[in-house]
Amino acid sequence: MSAAPTVQIDGAVWSRAALAYDDRAAALLLAGKNGGRRDILRHLARALVAAVPLNAEVITWVPASVERRKGRGYDQGRIIAHTLARQSGVPAARLLTRIGGRSQIGQNRLGRLQGPQLAAVTNDFDRVVLVDDVMTTGASLTLGTGALRRSGVREVWTLTLAAVA
Repeated sequence: MSAAPTVQIDGAVWSRAALAYDDRAAALLLAGKNGGRRDILRHLARALVAAVPLNAEVITWVPASVERRKGRGYDQGRIIAHTLARQSGVPAARLLTRIGGRSQIGQNRLGRLQGPQLAAVTNDFDRVVLVDDVMTTGASLTLGTGALRRSGVREVWTLTLAAVA
C-alpha cells in the first residue's frame, strides 16, 4: 500500500489519512464496508490513534445513509470512531445526522462533490475529531466540518482511513 497523501479539508485545523486509496486499500476497505469484515475497519482505524489530538473532546463520524446502514447492518464510520475512542480514551458520540438518504456510492464525481447533506445534532463541544472511511473528493468531510463549525464547534480535525492522492 502507498503512503498516505497530504489531505486538506476546508474549515479543519488539519486532516490526516492512514493510507493512500490505491487498489490494495480499496480491496481492504470494500471488504470492511460491504463484506462484513468489521475487523478490517478496526485494524485500519488503529493506525490513526496516534493522530487523535490530546485536547480533543469527542470523536464523531460522517454517518452512512440509512439505506447503506440497513443493507450492511452497521455504519462503518461509527465502527472507526468507536475503535479510535477505545484506543485513545477520547469518547465517541454521534454529532452529525444525514438529511435525506442519498448515498455517495455510485455517484459520479459531480455527485460526490455535492456530498451528503449533513446537520449537527449538538453544539456541546469545542474540539471535535471527525472521521470517515474514504476521502475521494473531500465533500463529506468538508460538509461535516462545516455543519460542526456552524453549530459552534471551534476546532475540527479530520481523520480518514484512506484518501485519494
